[in-house]
Amino acid sequence: MTTPLLWSLLLATLIIFLTVDLSFAWSQNRRKRGSTSRFLPFLQRWATMNGVKLLGMAALVIVFSLALLLQEYTLVLPEILKRIRLPFMVRWGLGIALIMTILVLVDLFISRRTYQRATKVHFYRWWLKRSSMRFCVGGVVGVLALGSIWGVRQYKLLQQQSLASRYLTSAVRYFRQQQFREATVELRNAIKENPNDYEALLWLARCHWQLGNLPEARRGYKESVRIEPKLYLAHLELGQLAFAMGLKEEAVTEAGLALLLAQKAPEPRLLLAGIYRSTGRVEPAAEQYRAILATNSANREVRNLLVGMLLNSHSFADAGREAENGLRVNPRDTDLKAALATARDGEGRRGEAETMLKEAARQDTVSPLPLVALGELYVRRREYIPALQCYEEALKRSPNNRTIINNAALLHAEHGYDLARAAELASRIYSRYPREPAVQDTMGWVLFKQGKLNQALPLLRLATSGQPASPAHHYHYGVALLKAGQSVTGRTEVEKALNISPDFDGAAEARRLLGERR
Repeated sequence: MTTPLLWSLLLATLIIFLTVDLSFAWSQNRRKRGSTSRFLPFLQRWATMNGVKLLGMAALVIVFSLALLLQEYTLVLPEILKRIRLPFMVRWGLGIALIMTILVLVDLFISRRTYQRATKVHFYRWWLKRSSMRFCVGGVVGVLALGSIWGVRQYKLLQQQSLASRYLTSAVRYFRQQQFREATVELRNAIKENPNDYEALLWLARCHWQLGNLPEARRGYKESVRIEPKLYLAHLELGQLAFAMGLKEEAVTEAGLALLLAQKAPEPRLLLAGIYRSTGRVEPAAEQYRAILATNSANREVRNLLVGMLLNSHSFADAGREAENGLRVNPRDTDLKAALATARDGEGRRGEAETMLKEAARQDTVSPLPLVALGELYVRRREYIPALQCYEEALKRSPNNRTIINNAALLHAEHGYDLARAAELASRIYSRYPREPAVQDTMGWVLFKQGKLNQALPLLRLATSGQPASPAHHYHYGVALLKAGQSVTGRTEVEKALNISPDFDGAAEARRLLGERR
């Protein structure tokens, strides 16, 4: 067993220390009394003079041994000194020096009590002369003894961790091959070998998340941070998991802890910004985005997220300033040019916004974004023919862009410009994205315009249930229901559209159907 071995090493240290002390005392006794002096009477006198010393030394080793037992074979002094930010060898050196200092002080105190000479000067000269070599030898023995204890402890830990590390390596390989159940088995074996393996617990939580066992994943993350509170990735991923589970307060707490551990990392701030955005708290979210940009102003993704959020919240002046800041870093960023034009339009500077977008479309002959933004600008002005021209031109640059195809098809169908073209575009996008609510709405509306009411109604109903916050979807479904003779349900859907947004594109026609006036 390791415990008796550790205790024996400490006891051996004491025995060797006292043996050195006894040998020096016996040598001095022979010089003083001659070679005829006998050892047993000397030993009796030495034990009588050093009885208190012996008890003190024994008590010290016993206390130290108990501390080892209580801390599971962990050396007390070096573990305490771990809190001080010093190199490993310096911490151990301080621990050994502290032990030897205690031994020296005990010996000095007891020797002073038993020394009979009058002056302190004579005492210290005598004590240093008889004790210097003894403490040098004792120090070496102490180093060897403590080093042996540490070696035994490390060997035991390595034995425990070697098998666990092999399980962990195998589990990570399975995880990267997306074989999550096999990885889970290996990780459980690793944790069985070493229950405090926080890295294995972290990977196990990731496996549970991938398998959809969110409560188990949450427990795994919590256990890993309990064992290692400074595990940055565990706090970050636990925050992301809590956000996905709807536990927003816990998500904020974990993201904050991750941010404390890695203050320059953008991921915790992105998580916090996402949480704040989901609760409609625009200012705290913007603060997090700006903190990321303060350390990395060239982060295009974060800049676009910030600008997009400000535009959606109708903070057009702030959105314009952020877009301008981004354009100073990257003057050719088409997304930011389109966002800046949208902000100018929101501020009522429509002529300036139109000029900016046309200039951006002229300068960038590859990206469809300036043309899409210009088309959306015309739609907001209810200038549908120029908007449709922009979308058709954008389709030449990006023939498979879902948003452009959908908007062009809807404009054709809504205003009856080219119903065949609307059907062709809607069919193309519906064949690729049949479960997308916006695509279902467009396809259903095109079928309604073609007079295929029975085919249109199921699609419009699916679009409404898939995206219930869209006033256009409720309006289209309500119109189709009214056409089908379901007046009560149809009027209800049209009323829902007006309740969501009283001025959506089509609100005037909705009021006419309900018999209302502006």
